Amino acid sequence: MAASGNPATRGRGSSGGAGGAGGADGAGGGAGGADSGDARFRSEQLEQALAAQDVAAVAFAVRNDIVIVPRLVTGKKDEQVRVFGREDTDKRILLLFSSADAYTAMVPDEKVRQVMIYDAARLTAFIEEHLDVLEQVFFDIAGPHTMAAAPEDLLAALRR
Repeated sequence: MAASGNPATRGRGSSGGAGGAGGADGAGGGAGGADSGDARFRSEQLEQALAAQDVAAVAFAVRNDIVIVPRLVTGKKDEQVRVFGREDTDKRILLLFSSADAYTAMVPDEKVRQVMIYDAARLTAFIEEHLDVLEQVFFDIAGPHTMAAAPEDLLAALRR
């Protein structure tokens, strides 16, 4: 994992869904409807690790706490992770957030914003299933404390 500037434009190509692990029970609700201070949609541990730009602390947080994952809004009850891509490539970028508010900061103009809560097991399963199409993972891409990781590095950190 590496510290990164605000590469928001890199994550804003086309968006698409990748099936796989769903959200935690009751976590598929929309961030727009969630109370901004709702602790269920926030990882203080991850926020602090990102603020410190501490790679080891970020790894510890994703192994031992939760992470907020954007949910693809399909109009159906299925829960698919929303991934992002750049034009002219089949590769995708996984965006992870320390809170629903951090996701909202990335997509402030979207009227429907939904997130899921993933723990280490669900995040591991998702990355393992989609490792061949994931090219990068960004944490809190809208800033102010963005970090990036290669999917293989994040998977290794999750398995420790």
